[in-house]
Amino acid sequence: MIGSISLENIRKEYTSSKFSLHIDYLKFSSNNIHIIVGPNGSGKSTLLKLVALMDRPQEGRIIFDERDILRTNNEWQKLRRKIGFLTQNPYLFNTDVSGNIALGLKIRGYSKTKIVSKVTRILKMLKISHLACRNIKQLSGGERQKVALAQILVLEPEVLLLDEPTAGIDIGSISTIENTIKNIQKNLHPIIIMTTHSLNQAYRISPHITSIADGKIIDFLHENVFFGQLQERSGGLKCMEVAEKVEIMLVTERSGDACIAIDPESIILSVRIPKTSARNCFRGEITKIESVGPNVRLLIDTGVPIYSVITKQSFEELGINIGSSVFVSFKVNSVKVI
Repeated sequence: MIGSISLENIRKEYTSSKFSLHIDYLKFSSNNIHIIVGPNGSGKSTLLKLVALMDRPQEGRIIFDERDILRTNNEWQKLRRKIGFLTQNPYLFNTDVSGNIALGLKIRGYSKTKIVSKVTRILKMLKISHLACRNIKQLSGGERQKVALAQILVLEPEVLLLDEPTAGIDIGSISTIENTIKNIQKNLHPIIIMTTHSLNQAYRISPHITSIADGKIIDFLHENVFFGQLQERSGGLKCMEVAEKVEIMLVTERSGDACIAIDPESIILSVRIPKTSARNCFRGEITKIESVGPNVRLLIDTGVPIYSVITKQSFEELGINIGSSVFVSFKVNSVKVI
């Protein structure tokens, strides 16, 4: 079994789109579900394609256990057979569910008896045995996604890559898919790497979360990430207009187009106009509240969604709830250009 995968000093650039992925170091280990979070266009899918050996970086090393596979071309195809990759738009054939799941086994030359055994096991594990004889066109979005997952799992991959596996499916099916992913790890123990733009979903599935934005790993979770143009302001400051009447002030030498982020833990909440030197202060309404360990995570609509993480004690002292009007404030040096 593949025990770990490491990416070291990876540089992958696309001149056509001017996008570049820069990963100094990232490691995925077995018996864990690893979640990559980030906004659309941040580099999540590019990262998965490199791990899936579907693409090569211009620089860097991809290490499976202790083997630098970029230097061992003879092992490239052998390793690819051990990797299962569920893309955002998986292709399913116009046949029944069992036929779709069995196809990969037939291509690899398994006997009919072995195929029936393996397909039956996967159908049971994913709780879709009742769909075995149903045509793909008769399935819901969530059911189709589970069949696509079964196509991969029946081949017993040692690495399972999931690119936004719940995108575009109904809310009821999302929970089913999430539980299925956790059961796969529990029963089959592959390295699982999953991408999502939803930090809520990441929290539900695994504590092993890596945040990526603008092609780089950032040292805090990806919430409060904004793209825009930096403009000069007085006092050596810059600002970025992220929505109408919402300008974020910051300190940077950069100019022009940029990506900025604010750590949710650096954002202060108050129920009255704060007496603070913070140059960024916006009024908003709380739209979501959830408990995260010893802290509380809140979503505030200020014209743009802004997340704040505060202690449970602070939350209780503020006496706030969904619908409460609050002031969001943070200092210029809490805004990072990434």
